[in-house]
Amino acid sequence: MQVIVKTPCETVEEYIAQEMHLRIRAPERCPRCKKYHTLSHHGYYQRGCSDSEGKVREINVRRFECGYCGVTVSCLPDFAQPYRMINNQTTGKFFNGDMDSRDVRGNRDNLRRYWRQFASHCDRLKKVVGSTFGLSPPDEPAAGLWRRIFAKYNSLASATLSLVTEFRITCFGQYRCHQPAMQVT
Repeated sequence: MQVIVKTPCETVEEYIAQEMHLRIRAPERCPRCKKYHTLSHHGYYQRGCSDSEGKVREINVRRFECGYCGVTVSCLPDFAQPYRMINNQTTGKFFNGDMDSRDVRGNRDNLRRYWRQFASHCDRLKKVVGSTFGLSPPDEPAAGLWRRIFAKYNSLASATLSLVTEFRITCFGQYRCHQPAMQVT
């Protein structure tokens, strides 16, 4: 399973320089079996995430294992987007119309794909979250939904943290790693 964790680092560079992956703590409660204090360190995995200049860097993502049900839990830092290489800040800039920043210019093709994925996922997202972002006008374009999401959360990082935690969905898809698992008896 994957959870999004708030870190004091806003960028990949800070996360790497501060070796933040070593300081991520286990969630208090296992997201699968809901037992308290059962998660212990289970290593790391590496994944790419763009830095503030748009260059992809490798980060370590901390993993934990539940001693009760055996599930492994990955703690993705909130500046990273699940299943997306470009960081949330750069993606948010692009979604808000910034086409001139160096990080946006260097990733424009991928960011256009991200926008198309967001636009194709809007109906599903609205079904899952209901009126969380306010009432949706009929036939609202993707840009309108994005404006409402941004108005509520002020960043893609905050939106993703909240959406995954509360609704088990992101702005780009609904992934198995965020879904409730079968209960262990």
